[in-house]
Amino acid sequence: MNIAAAIAVHGVSVDRLSARDVPNRNIPDQKTKTPNKTKTTMKTLLTAFTAVIAMSASVFAGEFPDISLADLKKAIADKKVALIDVNGSDSYKAGHIPGAVDFAAEKDLAAKLPADKASLVVAYCGGPACGAYAAGAKKAKALGYTNVKHFANGISGWKSAGEKTEAAK
Repeated sequence: MNIAAAIAVHGVSVDRLSARDVPNRNIPDQKTKTPNKTKTTMKTLLTAFTAVIAMSASVFAGEFPDISLADLKKAIADKKVALIDVNGSDSYKAGHIPGAVDFAAEKDLAAKLPADKASLVVAYCGGPACGAYAAGAKKAKALGYTNVKHFANGISGWKSAGEKTEAAK
């Protein structure tokens, strides 16, 4: 059966047939246009890429929960936290959160951390944009510590909050 016969079966006269009457919408006329496949593909790729970046960032950020400045100050005052400074030895010597361990210089981190593996361990680095803290946090986790957190404000946030630092001895 040809197309004209198939259309006639459905009650449409071939002489009145227009592109709007044809089920395949890929035939362009004044009211419809062929979709731009390049634009559609680029939008799809961009959306997928953005989703992957967002998921990977959230996965990385979620590995070690953040601790607030107020909670960190309370833990320090209560002597219930072990701090790991991951800023490097020069920064550590210039000033670090009181009681922190210099991750870069410490050969035996386990000896500087509490025996109780459920103790709070907080790693920090330069500030919110710094990811160096992860090395110290991962090391503590690898040593078996189960309550490892991240002070996202870092040493820059500590100082800008007006908190005191101590220089290396």
